Amino acid sequence: MSKESSLAVVAARIRGARAILRLSQKDLASLSGVSHPQINRIERQEASARMVTIEAIEQALTDLGIRFGAEDEQGQHAIYFAQQVVDRLTDNKRPEKQ
Repeated sequence: MSKESSLAVVAARIRGARAILRLSQKDLASLSGVSHPQINRIERQEASARMVTIEAIEQALTDLGIRFGAEDEQGQHAIYFAQQVVDRLTDNKRPEKQ
């Protein structure tokens, strides 16, 4: 996978997870400790992020019940979410940092 397509996958995963969780970029910044402008640049694929930054974002999403699947044979990627995500969305609650 090229660097450009890797950045596209990371950006899509973050945007997709945020959409599932109903998080704004500012919410994710607060939960992950990564600045809002940096998250914005990553999602727009305007900046490549250091691995530690991506790991901080992914850890915050994992803590909220999100799991990312590996690329399959057809080049598709999956985002899985735990029952706690469904329960939270059913209750119309926004995720909070634990």
